[in-house]
Amino acid sequence: MSKNKLVTLSAEGKAEAGTTTSVNIRDFEPFFVDEREAIGGNNKGPNPLEYFLGALGACTSVIATMVAKEQGFTYEDFEFGTEGQLDPRGYQGVEGVQTYYQTIEVNVVVETDESDEAFETFVAEVERRCPLYNLIKDAGVEVKSNWEKK
Repeated sequence: MSKNKLVTLSAEGKAEAGTTTSVNIRDFEPFFVDEREAIGGNNKGPNPLEYFLGALGACTSVIATMVAKEQGFTYEDFEFGTEGQLDPRGYQGVEGVQTYYQTIEVNVVVETDESDEAFETFVAEVERRCPLYNLIKDAGVEVKSNWEKK
């Protein structure tokens, strides 16, 4: 019986001025996470929740690339948009209010000549395997997933 091999990913960061945080991952240049000036930030970068939405779309895209290769599914273009709704009172400390997204909408447009059946199989497998998509679903977030074949 073989043991599962776990992979460890890591990030390091440092609080800067105000709500600005610099984050280092692997050998990449540091990037900034911040809040808008309107709520007391320095606007040096997206906030953590915005990064999460971008990461969700990017994760979907990465998994789609892997699944397409495995299935022999070809496409010319892959575009996504993600949007989330939340009640900010939660992270502002109001008791009983969820601190994370209540709903997230994922919109994907795939330009492909593949059949509708192949497209449906492709979409189902991407959603089954996308770690961030499953993380939010397992957290009980309402996920609206809209895939369009062009």
